[in-house]
Amino acid sequence: MADRDDIERIINLYGHILDEREWDRLGDVFAPDGSFVIASMQVNCRGLAQVDAFMRSARHPLAHYSTNIVIDVVEGADRAAARVKVWAPRASGSAVIGSYRDDVVRTPAGWRFLTRDVRITEPAWRSRPPRAD
Repeated sequence: MADRDDIERIINLYGHILDEREWDRLGDVFAPDGSFVIASMQVNCRGLAQVDAFMRSARHPLAHYSTNIVIDVVEGADRAAARVKVWAPRASGSAVIGSYRDDVVRTPAGWRFLTRDVRITEPAWRSRPPRAD
């Protein structure tokens, strides 16, 4: 269970790092050769330097809320896969809804993302007022 706890920690820490704009801490969650991908936006960053440059230049939501975390550790291989749902509200009142598909590796510094693949299912969700029947 310790591996799953450590992996869940980097999943949650990622949101804190982005929301607090602590770009110098991206190495706490990404492997040096890690990648960050948002195929629907043609984003494909390889290596911590590219991930860092993208994160510093991107227009981020106000917050990242991760839920429905499922982690599958490959015993003895120092690898894991995780699936995470994300809800990210914007100042406009809309929110991004999607998921992460993560490949995670154990490094000398601990578990880190080898690949964080963002799948956006709803780029601008807005709550609708209830209907008056």
